[in-house]
Amino acid sequence: MRTVCLVLTVAALGAGACAPRPRLDPRPGIALTAELARADALVAEGCYACLMNALATYERVAAAGDAPAAGLRAIDTALLLALRERELGLGRGRSLEHAVDLAAHQPVPYDISTFLSVTEVQAWHAYGVPREQIDLAMGPLRQMHSSWPEWRACLVPAAAHDFVGAYHLLSLDCTARYSNFRRFSTSARVIVR
Repeated sequence: MRTVCLVLTVAALGAGACAPRPRLDPRPGIALTAELARADALVAEGCYACLMNALATYERVAAAGDAPAAGLRAIDTALLLALRERELGLGRGRSLEHAVDLAAHQPVPYDISTFLSVTEVQAWHAYGVPREQIDLAMGPLRQMHSSWPEWRACLVPAAAHDFVGAYHLLSLDCTARYSNFRRFSTSARVIVR
């Protein structure tokens, strides 16, 4: 009886050893890398539709759990979309809220508060934005004058190596310059048409 068990065990092990090894398919990793590279190229283009497509790609990849960095790139892309919505006057855009929601799912030390503050002070382009929404932007714009040095100090180190930080720094500086040029002297004559 023992001999039969021993023979069967040796036969089973021998058959398993002679079986072909399963091949590892490297294509899913390559395909994922290519998909992320395409999304990165769309972000670099910067158009609104490109950013929307890149955000969809990052969210799909992040949801699959195959690339943890895709979740962070989705947040960055949503922040860039929020700036583009303001530049284009797309008042119905909800990218800033979406960026906050995405960031809430990241580990605790992940902080986008400076990016949020800089985005909130950016003026809405007048097309397609209700007057009330433009008026709501005045509060954060007033805050910018006191917070500008702190925000800038936070963004400058990141701007050298981070596209999102560089774009937010550029937007902040442009808004600061524009608002400084818009100050009128109290002694200036009022022009009535």
